[in-house]
Amino acid sequence: MNDLDFSGKRVLVVGGSSGIGNGIARGFRARGAEVHVWGTRATAEDYAGQEGSDLEGLHYAGQCGGLQ
Repeated sequence: MNDLDFSGKRVLVVGGSSGIGNGIARGFRARGAEVHVWGTRATAEDYAGQEGSDLEGLHYAGQCGGLQ
């Protein structure tokens, strides 16, 4: 088993919508995990165009939402 293979695993990254947390979330996604990100803004669209924030392929839940 490869220790870096997260296929079939679910990961929750609190604070993963930007910055270092987003890098961690994308790293898990690149290794096959289903990644859920919890952020402080209501929707993922609120991060659109923000440097250091790439939510493509991640499930987002904000302060007013639930995990999808």
